[in-house]
Amino acid sequence: MNQQTIDLIKSTLDALASKLNTTGAFLWATYVKQARVEAITDAIIAIAFFLVMLGGIWSFRTGVKLDREKPYRTDTDGYFVVGVILAAIGLIVSLVMVTSIPGELLNPDYWAFAHLMKDLMPDR
Repeated sequence: MNQQTIDLIKSTLDALASKLNTTGAFLWATYVKQARVEAITDAIIAIAFFLVMLGGIWSFRTGVKLDREKPYRTDTDGYFVVGVILAAIGLIVSLVMVTSIPGELLNPDYWAFAHLMKDLMPDR
């Protein structure tokens, strides 16, 4: 991180703050508070997709139960396919969402700085 980047972020925050009739420090504090909101949103999405994963497991187990009742049924394949797809999607999305929550809660300053960097310099 060089001084030029830090100056760019400070000047951008100050320019935006002057347009909003506030200070750069208040704008930074608001941006840091946004990290907690982002963590809560990510947690809700992770829980929702965890429930999707549980639905996939339930569908798979239902297919197994139906298959055990009558071993050569052909109408249980949908339970297996839907179950595996839902479980895989639910697991992947919930894990991706959960990985960002600790950083947003434990180090909101870094979260704010990283998002400002991404917004100001998308090519880096």
